[in-house]
Amino acid sequence: MKIGLISDTHNNMDAVKRSYDIFEENKVDCVIHCGDLVDFDILKDIKIKTYFVYGNLDKPIKLSDDIFMNKNIDILGYVGILNLDGKNIFICHGNNEEILNNAIESLKYDYIFTGHTHKNRDEIIYNSRIINPGAHNIINTNEKDRTIAVLDIAEDNLKFFFLTNG
Repeated sequence: MKIGLISDTHNNMDAVKRSYDIFEENKVDCVIHCGDLVDFDILKDIKIKTYFVYGNLDKPIKLSDDIFMNKNIDILGYVGILNLDGKNIFICHGNNEEILNNAIESLKYDYIFTGHTHKNRDEIIYNSRIINPGAHNIINTNEKDRTIAVLDIAEDNLKFFFLTNG
């Protein structure tokens, strides 16, 4: 199973479109967005199953909002817990360090996906692989961190893709 990872898109429609093109090219089975999308209209035409957690700049949406018409979108709340391909996955934006650290220290998760820092990250702590796919806010994100990632769970193989043009 391949998972596309994205975070902190901050209304950058071009980056979202290019990211999903890369995800399609890499034949991901689903996408996980680690928060700070800001405007959910960006997701209304998404064709790949996408799980989403809120970031510190996202406003929770109502069931009446149009985004719920797209059955490919699954809003998990501020924290998400999934089991994909037999792997336990914890997802949070990362702005609450206590929540993130508790997930790491719980030893329950194979993968922990996070965002917020605008820096890509791939690190193993205890038994969890912590991954931050990077960000797309061109104002305060270094060019080297304007990335998304694709994780092949079966191979435990992670690849970052650079989006340097905005």
